Amino acid sequence: MDVGGRSSVVVWSWRPAGGREVGMSTTSAVAAGLVLAAAGALVWIVAGLGARRRLRRQGFVGIRLPVTMKSDDAWAAAHVAAAPMLRIGAAAAILGGLGGVVAGAVGAGTVAQGLFWVGTAGLVGWVIAATVPAVRAARREP
Repeated sequence: MDVGGRSSVVVWSWRPAGGREVGMSTTSAVAAGLVLAAAGALVWIVAGLGARRRLRRQGFVGIRLPVTMKSDDAWAAAHVAAAPMLRIGAAAAILGGLGGVVAGAVGAGTVAQGLFWVGTAGLVGWVIAATVPAVRAARREP
């Protein structure tokens, strides 16, 4: 595949009926994996800060729902309760992202794509699931 005058190794490609070929280069697979792993690392750090009650209430990171934002105690309780689930999601993203990087680098594009989507689904799913114990804990606070 020629991309901008340079050769690129295609790790997967697909051609819809009558359409143009769609593919992912090795560079794209590796970049996508690195971005996912970095997102997982960020969630891991936020979860750790929340578990230790060191994540201050603000409008940038954290579980920012009306019930968690009502007081500093509700914010802290929510993040302590959510931390274990957030860490599971973060681990899924880190492992899926790094696995995708390795698979993409060796030319196993289908595997790289699968690991990327499994890691993404794990991160999103566990972050959403973590809101349940977070909301319950925040509601118990005055």
